[in-house]
Amino acid sequence: MANYYKIVKRQNLEILNSHPMCEGLWTKEEGSTKSVIDYVIVSKEKIEMFQNMFIDEFQEITPRYINQNNDHMYTDHYMIKSIMNLNLTSNKLASYYYKFDEKMFHEKLQKERVSEVIKQGEDIRKSYTKWNDLVIEIKETCYKKVKVNRKWKFCRKLTSERRKISRMLKETKNPEQIKTLKLKKKIITQQIESEENEKNAVHLSRVIDEIKKEGGTNGALFWKVRNKFCKKNNENAHAVLNKEGEKCEEPEKIKEAYVQHYKDLLGTKEGKSEEECHAEEVVDIIVKSLTNIAKKRKPHITKFDEVKDVIKSLKTKKAKDLSTWKNSMIKAGGNEMIKSVTNIVNEVDSQMLIPFEWQQMEIKSIHKKGSKMDLNNKRGLFLTSNLSKVYEKLVKKRNQELFEAGISPWQTGGVRGRSTTDNILITTAVIEMNQYLNKESYSVYTDAEKCFDLLDLNDGVVELWRCGTDVRDWHHDKETK
Repeated sequence: MANYYKIVKRQNLEILNSHPMCEGLWTKEEGSTKSVIDYVIVSKEKIEMFQNMFIDEFQEITPRYINQNNDHMYTDHYMIKSIMNLNLTSNKLASYYYKFDEKMFHEKLQKERVSEVIKQGEDIRKSYTKWNDLVIEIKETCYKKVKVNRKWKFCRKLTSERRKISRMLKETKNPEQIKTLKLKKKIITQQIESEENEKNAVHLSRVIDEIKKEGGTNGALFWKVRNKFCKKNNENAHAVLNKEGEKCEEPEKIKEAYVQHYKDLLGTKEGKSEEECHAEEVVDIIVKSLTNIAKKRKPHITKFDEVKDVIKSLKTKKAKDLSTWKNSMIKAGGNEMIKSVTNIVNEVDSQMLIPFEWQQMEIKSIHKKGSKMDLNNKRGLFLTSNLSKVYEKLVKKRNQELFEAGISPWQTGGVRGRSTTDNILITTAVIEMNQYLNKESYSVYTDAEKCFDLLDLNDGVVELWRCGTDVRDWHHDKETK
């Protein structure tokens, strides 16, 4: 025992058998030549890990065996039981992830008959909320485990290792250790870049094949490639100036400044000059007249096949909305989803009411130019309800011909079969023709500053009516919560 104490004292250790937390006999029996128990020796810094220690002096849990005379025979050691707090961490990455199971979602929607939740004549805002909650609840149960690709897992492991080294670099002050860690980080970064270049090369070859198949350039594919190769710049929230010109640095105050900015930006702008005030009065009179006409007209009945065609045309891999709806989810719903959307659309048209969820949106701000603190230099990206976009597409589709007939033939934006490149080609052709004829060319370029920010909604409504579109399609009562 004396040797034990020497070792313990020299190594700055402690025998827990003598600690107050220990319960039970720990000294050797009187007259015995050797100890009947073992010892628990631990570093003094780690004593807090132990909650409790128990020595089985009454041999209740100590291992034993039964001899031929049915006697219980014990070893010459008592059993020791300890309770410890172990904060174990593992570098092992998950070998699977959860993926949305479209087939399961389709089957559960059919089983629950969710389309029957939307009943004719009931307040569409209440019934839509009930239907929306039910479908989201079903969606949350439709995820399955999928094994992680080995290469993907390897990349994640490398990224995790690099992040760990970066943390160590911030904490350590030893020059030699810093040098070693920087070298390790450099090697790992090269491995990650090599893996990313390999993946990007495969993606690029696929895109080139798609372009060859379709023929010519394709704007959507260009942005696919650009987004793949250009890394996103995830910036932390930075200080901004509020309406009063005060600097906001706290997250809550920054949020309040953004909310106020977009409320002012999207609010109705009142006319300042006499001409503007007169134009607003005329527009208001026209809108009131059109509202009365819209209420007297019969609602449009949307058919199952119309909704089916629109849902089929939806693009996947688009951002989800505030209700976690994604286009892939709408498409995966099958016939039950199409029936539900058809019922919703018909009730919205019949009652001329918009569900509360369709009036909510997420606004993401991106910096355009100048100081980042000035909110006027930001541009808002508005993420609205994905189901409301299905309704918008249906309305646009049934008014498409009237809409296109009523706008200028030189308008190339938002029109089927036309593109902004058409104007470039026409302008280039005119310039080349004038050069051939030895004539001068004159072109004027104008830009209305913050055009869409200042545009009043009622002005747009009057223009749609002038084009000949159905007035009932754009008039709905929007009551917010």
